[in-house]
Amino acid sequence: MNITTATTTATTPIVIDGSRGEGGGQILRSALSLSAITRQPFVLEKIRAGRKKPGLMRQHLTCVLAAAAMCDAELHGAQLSSTTLRFWPRKAPVPSAHRFSIGTAGSTSLVLQTVLPIALAADGRVTVDVEGGTHVPFAPVTDFLQQCFAPSLHEMGASVVIERSRAGFYPAGGGAVKLVVEEDGPGRLRRFERRERGAIARVDVTGLATSTSVAGASLAVHTIKRLLSDSVDVDVHEVIDEVRAPGPGQCLWVRVACARAVELFSAIPERGESPKDVAHRLVADVRAWLQADVPVGEHLADQLLLPMALGQGGTFVTSEPTEHSRTNAAVIQQFLPDVTVAFEQTGPQQWLTTVGHGA
Repeated sequence: MNITTATTTATTPIVIDGSRGEGGGQILRSALSLSAITRQPFVLEKIRAGRKKPGLMRQHLTCVLAAAAMCDAELHGAQLSSTTLRFWPRKAPVPSAHRFSIGTAGSTSLVLQTVLPIALAADGRVTVDVEGGTHVPFAPVTDFLQQCFAPSLHEMGASVVIERSRAGFYPAGGGAVKLVVEEDGPGRLRRFERRERGAIARVDVTGLATSTSVAGASLAVHTIKRLLSDSVDVDVHEVIDEVRAPGPGQCLWVRVACARAVELFSAIPERGESPKDVAHRLVADVRAWLQADVPVGEHLADQLLLPMALGQGGTFVTSEPTEHSRTNAAVIQQFLPDVTVAFEQTGPQQWLTTVGHGA
């Protein structure tokens, strides 16, 4: 499928139940991306109906406004707490520059997740600047997009750069990131294949922290290094990155580089959680991935489905698909009925995900 080819604008919108499956913002983000690219309008009902605070929060509304700006969409219900959204794209994505501010510590990564596929569909250079939270709970950190998601898109032929100029932690936010999709980006996204990760080549443990949090981050990094040294056969490198930000905060991550895969696992200390406790929590995630012996972690698996569906498809091996992945697959098939997404268990902790076109 040529990602730059938009369908003729439909007159009847696709109706989506926002409470099904994962029931959260993933349904909204995927629908926005696919609608802007295919120019098929949609109505999303029961938005985040099962959440403590249903409807559009600030970061979701920013996703809506960002996607709308990139395809000149007509909007109804685009306001905070709205549980119904009507989105009607009027133009195909074109080369452009955009700037959006969430206004809170809402995740910049989730906004980028929405606009990146749309930017790939434009026939030329697209830049998007977003201000908000760069390292916040319950969302991919910027470093994950930079070191895992973007390199996977590069394998598909995309020319994507993600830069962080300022960190933003919860609850202050105020971080800044930039997405650049160059004009020599793909007309077609190539087939993606990743079935083995190969031998571990390098392990890096990083603590990103403001001055008031750097001592705790250092202790957590040292603990992570000690714990992981018993689980891998290579040296574990540690980095402490002290940064300035509008408010205090810290984030820890482990990057595991293998012969044919790179994964990044992150953790943000919860209120009252000690550095050693967060270290043990993060190491448990890394060890689970190593034990499963899969090249694609569950969060990267969620994000790969949409670009694979827009491109040449492909396969990858991951752990048991999350509710995010299954819900994402269902939304994709509403907009792209010729696309098939299949999950097949092939081992005790291994699942083969296949994205194809046609029967």
